[in-house]
Amino acid sequence: MKLKSPDFWIHPSLRDKRVKGTLHIIIAVIFVTQNVKKMKLKLLLLALALTMLACSGNDKHDEVICTEEFRIVGVTVTGVELTDFYTLRASSNDSIRFNENPAYPMGSWYPVLDDSYQPILEGTQEDFYFIGTIGDSTVFEIHFIIGADQCHISKVLGPEKIEI
Repeated sequence: MKLKSPDFWIHPSLRDKRVKGTLHIIIAVIFVTQNVKKMKLKLLLLALALTMLACSGNDKHDEVICTEEFRIVGVTVTGVELTDFYTLRASSNDSIRFNENPAYPMGSWYPVLDDSYQPILEGTQEDFYFIGTIGDSTVFEIHFIIGADQCHISKVLGPEKIEI
């Protein structure tokens, strides 16, 4: 925007040098003040727009901070020593076995499901059955409901301990 000379607003009878110099200063201050107000408003609007853009992320993991722990849902079985155990995923009849890991069972504590299933279960809950056998006989089939958030699995329903 091109500004007109301050002389344009000065009445012709007031154009002597003293008055003209003072009026120039006053008019310059008015222009600067108005421009600063406009500039502050523009900066405020720009900052507001940038803030709104920064907060409009679509990634559902934006605000999640997960721990590095590896969670396992498990159960303690007392009264018998199982020869085999596995978890059955009800929705697909998949058998999940932990027998390959020499760390399991840990005494009388048996894993039902671990965090390796977190990506599959994220945001849902599913039915699982923990099955224990001795020889060729099924000793128990215990129902669990297990879900997962964005980080870990968690038990929704199921016992802590099975007594046989």
